[in-house]
Amino acid sequence: MSDQDAAGASPQGVHLFDRVADQVVAAVGDDDLKPGDRLPSERAMAQRFQVSRAVIREAIRTLCERGLLEARPKSGVYVKEQDGKGASAQIGMLLKRHIHAFGELGEVRFTLEVDIAGLAAERATPEEIATLEETIVNMETHSDDGEIFTENDFLFHITMAKAAHNLLYLALIEPIQDLLMSYRVHSYHHQRELTIAAALHHHRRILDTIKARNPEAARQAMREHLSEAQGVLAQTE
Repeated sequence: MSDQDAAGASPQGVHLFDRVADQVVAAVGDDDLKPGDRLPSERAMAQRFQVSRAVIREAIRTLCERGLLEARPKSGVYVKEQDGKGASAQIGMLLKRHIHAFGELGEVRFTLEVDIAGLAAERATPEEIATLEETIVNMETHSDDGEIFTENDFLFHITMAKAAHNLLYLALIEPIQDLLMSYRVHSYHHQRELTIAAALHHHRRILDTIKARNPEAARQAMREHLSEAQGVLAQTE
């Protein structure tokens, strides 16, 4: 059997390399393999999983693309320390394929960001609060520059997610915010004054509640922000 055949589908229609990749993921989840651990050689893995080395190479390539493994030249393949970026990228691909309306994004965003705001009020560091303040100042200073304005709008929400100090929230909200960028840019150019005024007002209010360490007020401020933003952005759909 050729390497191509060996890396292909099993009689059950499941790619062998996918099955091997799933088993490696399970080993990481069970702590048999930990971040920083080097994987065994291709030969050893092929013997362990009873597949060809071509299958092992394809499984490793797949897991490197997912961000679980890292190939280091002249060193080997290692389990990566997970920072949420791999999961975030996977979620982003899923969203792009299956979410077809702004309303669906808005529903998910609302559920996540209201709680994120509350947690940020409890957990934000002084440095994170300073970064939030900086994004607002940048939006005020560059309100006539759509690229800078919308980029700092994006950074405000991402920084707040980081300030919640929950990796899963960040992994979930980052791809949603990425997808919202096109709506932000369109809204800025077609409803400029309303977009600028609403964003600055609500961001300032949210930041004030975070500074005050008032989680419920932060959640309410975010609810009001998203409710208004949903209306404004929906008009650009």
